[in-house]
Amino acid sequence: MKLSEPVILASTSKWRQQIFNQVGIDAELAEPLLDEEALKADLRHENPKISAKELALSLTKAKALTVSTAHPEAYVIAGDQTCFCDGKTFDKPKDKDEAFENIKFMAGKNAVLNTGICIFHQGQEVWSTVDQPKFKLRHLSDEEIRAYIDQDPHALTTCASFTYESQGIHLFDKIEGCHFSICGVPILPLSAKLRDLGTLSY
Repeated sequence: MKLSEPVILASTSKWRQQIFNQVGIDAELAEPLLDEEALKADLRHENPKISAKELALSLTKAKALTVSTAHPEAYVIAGDQTCFCDGKTFDKPKDKDEAFENIKFMAGKNAVLNTGICIFHQGQEVWSTVDQPKFKLRHLSDEEIRAYIDQDPHALTTCASFTYESQGIHLFDKIEGCHFSICGVPILPLSAKLRDLGTLSY
């Protein structure tokens, strides 16, 4: 799809890139120059009660700002996710053992993904939102969890310790919400805003 204004996707996520390609949003790619773990620590220090939703949106905006400052002429889109289950917010696991503990904790429980998305222009926020698809993992044996982590090369790359987009789909019992939001981009509200801005033609 031909865009009327330059658009940059501030992300290194291959899943977000695939979604943009799939729906025909021709965006350039730029890596946010951001220490995400340090920022999370700072946000939690400043507000120990910060919610998973607030955390996702703060990370999203920080990513967009770093790229928008360097490319003020473009509409910069950034996204981030957090996973919340039974009072606990999950970060990307440091290793397979942590991924195992995360999945074991969530198995058989209801959880929510907080999928933040925002648009920045000239270093200023234009728009932002958080979509919240819900899911429930199956009751899983330790052997099943270990087998999944060993076989899915992407298991350690997501906040939930599994990838809905690939082999992690076999872990689910129930999913509620937009497929694209689960994968990292709330595409319906995003495309609506891009149309409002005159960037998308339809």
